[in-house]
Amino acid sequence: MHILANHQASVRAIMSTSALHCSHIVIAACASLFALTVAIGFAPQVAAAQTPVNASARVTPGAVIHLRLQSGSVQLSGWEHDSVHVSGMLAPGESWALRADGDTMRLRAEGIPRGLAAPSELVIFVPRRSVLIVRAAAASLVVRDFDQTVDVATAAGNLLVEAVRGTVRAETMQGTLTVLGPIPRVEASTASGTLLVSVPYDTINDTVYARRRESAAAPKEKPFGVVVLRSVSGRITFDAPHVDSATIHNVRGDVRVVTSPSDSGRVYVTSHTGRVTVGWTLDTHALIDAITQRGGMRGRLVAYAMPAMSGQPTPMSGAEVSMEVDVETLLVKTPSGVRVTHALRRLPDASLFPILIRAVRGDIVFERVEIRPAP
Repeated sequence: MHILANHQASVRAIMSTSALHCSHIVIAACASLFALTVAIGFAPQVAAAQTPVNASARVTPGAVIHLRLQSGSVQLSGWEHDSVHVSGMLAPGESWALRADGDTMRLRAEGIPRGLAAPSELVIFVPRRSVLIVRAAAASLVVRDFDQTVDVATAAGNLLVEAVRGTVRAETMQGTLTVLGPIPRVEASTASGTLLVSVPYDTINDTVYARRRESAAAPKEKPFGVVVLRSVSGRITFDAPHVDSATIHNVRGDVRVVTSPSDSGRVYVTSHTGRVTVGWTLDTHALIDAITQRGGMRGRLVAYAMPAMSGQPTPMSGAEVSMEVDVETLLVKTPSGVRVTHALRRLPDASLFPILIRAVRGDIVFERVEIRPAP
């Protein structure tokens, strides 16, 4: 019995020692694994190097230029030559291809950038008299100086279009979209990105500046022609002295408009839940017609009159007196909601064309805007 008891005690001692030894092994292994994980996690990650590109190709006069991009930043400009030229740096994993396809020249950045690869940085020149079509996945684009139609879309990058003498169709999902005119026709849209269309004003944080002309003899810039702007939830800003026709629609985002319809023109703004701000200057000539179904209406509008004569103030020209009136004094309740109808004009016989605002749940705000000299 003593022998058996001693044997059992020895076995228990051995098992205890083995368990302790195994525990030390496990702890040591875990410590090694943790150290390895930390080392991997904090080891410096070296981005793959970019690849230089410098390619050119002849283009048939009048050919359509079709460009496809992945990511990065691209400056795209028109020039006088019947050729295309691409220079800059490509992201690792990308390659460049130029291919003539009948009346279309196709330029394409192929491949998928690897891991933490530096993005592409490209400068591209194409004939300014060619129609331009650009499709990009996540590239930021600057497009300028074209005579024909420009059709450009990017999913997640910023987009700037300026100095285009033809029709512009521009779209971005999440980036900021800026169009600087004048342009004969603009069709621009965003999903959630900010949309700014302006000329010859420069709008910075809702402050409007008159763009500096190169000389006093330089011709004044023409107004926009037809403007169509749409967004789901991004903010839309349209600033221009005049426009032939503007249609602006936003679902949830805000809209800000500073403009006047030109002869026989019209400005039409619709919004569901976003706020609509209508800015006016002393040079604004328009018939304001605003309705909101469930939102509010506030702000001030200008009215022109001559000093009272025989107790009867009447409109006049030449020495008119301007005064601001509270919009709330102009409100009229209708079956469609609250409505304001007001003429912004300095001359009693001046022809007025409408600025129509229709909102469902959003507020409508009227405010005076001072056009400041160019900084």
